[in-house]
Order: sequence, then structure tokens, then C-alpha cells
Amino acid sequence: MASVVTKEAVFSACRQLQSEQGQVRQADVQAITGGSFSKIGPWIQEWRVLDGRLSGLEHLDHELLAGLNNWCQQLKHKYQQAAEKKVDSYQDEIESLSNQLTTVAGERDTLLKQVEHLTEQLSDLRETVAERERHIDNKRTELSQLRTERLELKQQLEQEQSKRNELREEMAQLSVKHEADLKAQEARLKGEVDRISQIYEGNENKLYQQLDDQRTAYKQLEKKSSEEQAKLRNEVGELAKQLQEMGNQLVRAQAEMVVAKETLENSQHREDHLFNQQEKLSQQVANERAKAQQAEIAYAQVKGQLNFLEERCEHLEQRLEENMLKQSAKSSVE
Repeated sequence: MASVVTKEAVFSACRQLQSEQGQVRQADVQAITGGSFSKIGPWIQEWRVLDGRLSGLEHLDHELLAGLNNWCQQLKHKYQQAAEKKVDSYQDEIESLSNQLTTVAGERDTLLKQVEHLTEQLSDLRETVAERERHIDNKRTELSQLRTERLELKQQLEQEQSKRNELREEMAQLSVKHEADLKAQEARLKGEVDRISQIYEGNENKLYQQLDDQRTAYKQLEKKSSEEQAKLRNEVGELAKQLQEMGNQLVRAQAEMVVAKETLENSQHREDHLFNQQEKLSQQVANERAKAQQAEIAYAQVKGQLNFLEERCEHLEQRLEENMLKQSAKSSVE
């Protein structure tokens, strides 16, 4: 950074050159102090006027000296006005920068509030997602329980079907047994009739003689047959009762099977309903997660804007400090 040239430094250089060389040249002064000719030239002229060493000063009249003094005063007034304009422009720029800094600070506060609001929304969304996930876990537990109940009902249904098959087999066995008993009784009766017929044909006389005995025996056999038939009827009645009871059991088993089927269908409907609810909840969780991701993206964007505004504030503060340094340096030069 170039050094700032002051009037005192120019006067000191002029006195040094005058004592060493006996003359003062503008180039020599510039070599010592630096600065431009337009800046140090008026100060050199002023020094020459004040020091009384201007060439031919003793031959100048008072009017020329007054003109030179007036010209110096005009230059001084001109540079003072230019300096005042610069100061005013610097003050306007400082005020503008202060206003911009205030605006940026307001924007930063607004963005900070937005960040806090987005943080709260993000926290609420995270809590909502956690609640939905807990709800899904509960639904999954219920679904698992329903599946277990469904398996149990299915096993009960299989057991009822097995019992019904066993009852059917027992009924079939009883029917076969009943038919076999009837056939056996009929065969026995037919054998007795055939035997009696053979005896009658082979020994008719003896048959006449023994007819009464045979009739008595036949009556006894008929009575016995009647008793056997009554017994068979009773057995058939018992078997009919057993068949009716088995039929009732079969009807109850069928009714229980229908109830089990309805329960199984209801559990299937509940399972489908819970599965649909699970899919809906999964979709809602996915939407909530997408919203949370969008909120995090918005949070990152707002944070980036906040960082940019902070950098801009730092840049404006640096510019303000530089302008204040320039103004202070200008004031010291004046």
C-alpha cells in the first residue's frame, strides 16, 4: 500500500533540498516524499511563497504576491471542497452500508427463525414417523396373532373333518354289520325250513308222527325266531338311534365346521384388512419420510443462505472498516 503524502513531509523535503542543493525541484521532492505532481506541486509552491525563496521574489511586486496568495487560497478552497465532497460521499456510502448491514441482520434473524421453525417441524415429523412405526409394529403383532389363530382354527377344522370321517366309517361299519346279521338270520331260518322240508319228504310217516312235535318245535322255533327278530329289531332300533345320534353329531360337526369356516373367512378378511392398513401405513410412513427429507433439504438450503449472509455481513463490515480508515486517513491529510 502506497504511503500517504502530507504537507509537513513536502515542506520538510523542500527545506532539506534547499539546504543541501540550494534549490528545490519538484522531481527531487517527489523522489523523497512520493505522491503525484498534482498533489505535491501546490504544496511546493506554497512553501516557496512562505519561505520567500521563490526565484526573483525580491523583484516581484505586492500585486503579484497577492495574486499568488489568492491563487493558493483558491487551490486550498478547491481541495477543501473536493475533500468535503469525498467525506460526504464516504458518509453516504457508510450510511448505505449500515442500512444494508441492518437489512442483512434482519434477514439473518428471519432465516434463523425459519431454521428454528423447520427444526421444530423436522422434530415433529420424526416423532410422527416413530409413532407410525410403533403403530405398524403393533399391527404386525396383531397380524401375527391372527395368523396364529388362523392356523389353530385350521387345525381344529382338520380335526373336525377327521372326526366326521371316523363317524362316517363307524356308520358304514354298523350298516355292514347290520346287513350281515340280517343275512345270517335269514340263512339260518332258510336252513331250518330246508331241513324240515327234507325230513318231511324223506320220512313222511315219521313226519306225521312227529308232526305235532315238529309243529311244537316249529312254534318254539318261530317263537325263538320272533324273539330273535324282536331282538334284531331292538338292535336295529339301537343302531338307528346310534345312527341318528351320529347324524346329529355329524350335523353339529358340520355346523361347527361352518362356524369354523366363517371364523376362518373373518380372520382372512381381518388379515386382508390389516394387510391393507399396513400398506397404507407404510405409504404414509414413506410420505412422512419424504417430507422429513424435504424439510432437511430446506433446512440445508436455509443454512446455506444464512452462511452466505454471514459472509456478506463480514464483507460489508470489512468494507465499512476500510472506508472508515480511508476517511480517517483523509482527515489526517487535511
